[in-house]
Amino acid sequence: MKDLPKLNTKQNAILVASLTLVSSILGFGRESIIAYLFGSTRLTDAYYVAFVVPDIVAGWIGYTITNALIPTLKQELNEPEKGNYKNLINSVFFIVLIGSILLSLLTYFFKGTIISVLAPQFDEYSSEIAVNLLAIMVIAIPLSALSGLLGGINNSMESFSYPALVGIFFNMFFLITLVILANWLGLTALAYGFLAGVFGRFFIQIVPLIRDKHLTLRNFRKHPALKVIFVAMIPIFFSQAVSQVNQIVDRILASGLAEGHLSNLNYASKLGLLPIGIVGASLATPLYTRFIKNSLDNDQEEQFKLIIRAISWILFIALIIGSGIYFFSDSLVSLFYYHGAFKLHDLHLTSNLLKIYGLFSFFYMCFPVVTTYFFSQKKGKIVLLSSLISVTTNITLSIILIQHIGVFGLVVANGISQMVNVSFLFILIISGLKKKLIVTLFQILKIALPGGCLFLFLNWIIVYFWGSPSLDSKIHLLVRGVSALGLGGLSILILSFIVPNHDIHKVLNNLVKVVLKKIRVIKRKENINESS
Repeated sequence: MKDLPKLNTKQNAILVASLTLVSSILGFGRESIIAYLFGSTRLTDAYYVAFVVPDIVAGWIGYTITNALIPTLKQELNEPEKGNYKNLINSVFFIVLIGSILLSLLTYFFKGTIISVLAPQFDEYSSEIAVNLLAIMVIAIPLSALSGLLGGINNSMESFSYPALVGIFFNMFFLITLVILANWLGLTALAYGFLAGVFGRFFIQIVPLIRDKHLTLRNFRKHPALKVIFVAMIPIFFSQAVSQVNQIVDRILASGLAEGHLSNLNYASKLGLLPIGIVGASLATPLYTRFIKNSLDNDQEEQFKLIIRAISWILFIALIIGSGIYFFSDSLVSLFYYHGAFKLHDLHLTSNLLKIYGLFSFFYMCFPVVTTYFFSQKKGKIVLLSSLISVTTNITLSIILIQHIGVFGLVVANGISQMVNVSFLFILIISGLKKKLIVTLFQILKIALPGGCLFLFLNWIIVYFWGSPSLDSKIHLLVRGVSALGLGGLSILILSFIVPNHDIHKVLNNLVKVVLKKIRVIKRKENINESS
């Protein structure tokens, strides 16, 4: 990024996490408005089924290309003649553009069949609504795929801010469009809001690359590194395809549940999977380039240190966030969803689903980091194998559990499959670095448990003395949740001063440094403008 100071890995992670947090708040604002306007009905069920199609297709393309491109692009950037990397960027851009347009056309022409496969137990009316929404939303596939590619390019340039801003722009554009069109178009406004949001995240990524002339959109020539990228894509492509099966199977099975349950599942997953973006992806993004550098330098000891620090921090934060989600799920759901067309029975169902996500939060947050490690080593085949094991576990358990505990079975099955996936990959990482698994686990626990268990204990104290909130008023639920959040934040600050050498203290210092650097940059720009 022009005129911005270089930040270290921790500072980049904090910066990305901060922007992701803002994005998530806006995202919950979006989901809250959807819940307020439409509640949990067969109409919203139809929307979430249609939504998953462009989300899967575009995410599939973007994720595959990005993870295959970054290691090769980093090598190109380190070459003496750096101008050659621009041809590589242009080549990949046009290939993704053409491929995603073809996929969007195929999706459009087979939209009816796709909805029938994803929601075989939908009634005729719900299926018709889903097909009509999908016909509009397929336009987003090329923009969304290119947005994922551009994010990978920006990350390779170590411009982490722009990819972290995509969620903010997506939610802003979505919200504005939805508010304007909702009274006029009804449920169809969601489809146009989605299109506007995808354009927003594409826009924020492409403008800086064109401005800085990294992407020229001309002089398309075949680059010799394209073959290397294509070979690297194959295992990533199939591992991502396999992992998407989980989402597809969940939608197929959920389509036969009671009306609104699919929407309740979606609302719970939005909250429950939030830590993946704020914590897991925020750590994985800057770590990716560090993993690549250490691999090129053959520095296994530094790789091990990075893994230990990342997993320790995730465990520490998982004890905080996971216990918060579990104990205060009702407060969270009440804050974001309990208004308008969202009824009391929706609150109870969604909050109980959310508790399950809290129990498995550590494994969800670890997933981006452990997969990023293998992609940085160009070992996508291992991730593919792990994904196959995970998907097999998820499908088997989902089919069994949904018969006994309904929609809850889908969440439990998904959590267990993620636990199997992450555990398998982590064991392989430690084995590959030639370290002892038990000793490594002890190191992680030593770093994470003191602060994390303190927060867990405080959450339990609040729940114990506050009593069961299942029938409390909305205000009571909100006060209870905010009190827990405030007490938790205060406990972290106290712990950071009691144990000054602990990682908490270091992260708070890094956060202050990031903010101060941003302030200095703004002041410097103001001085330049005044002098000119």
